[in-house]
Amino acid sequence: MPWWGNTGTGTHPDYTAIGDTVNAAFRFESSTKQLGLDVAVGETTYEYLTKMPDIEAIFHRYTVNLKGYETPTVTHATTFSDLDRFIHQQG
Repeated sequence: MPWWGNTGTGTHPDYTAIGDTVNAAFRFESSTKQLGLDVAVGETTYEYLTKMPDIEAIFHRYTVNLKGYETPTVTHATTFSDLDRFIHQQG
């Protein structure tokens, strides 16, 4: 669960979401560079997505090394163009 934290100073507060969930989301986004893809999600998010018909056709499973995590992590990733095509087919 993310927490709100003040990362600024007393006279210039800057509140932002912090925590492992926020860090993991950033790391998944960063993994898109090593995969050469546009969107990467974790296993829990992917499980929710699988309730949509044919989602497996656009998301593929990869194992990535996320900075700050000791063990390799499974991610499911795709491109913006495949995701866009999928969304328009659903409408």
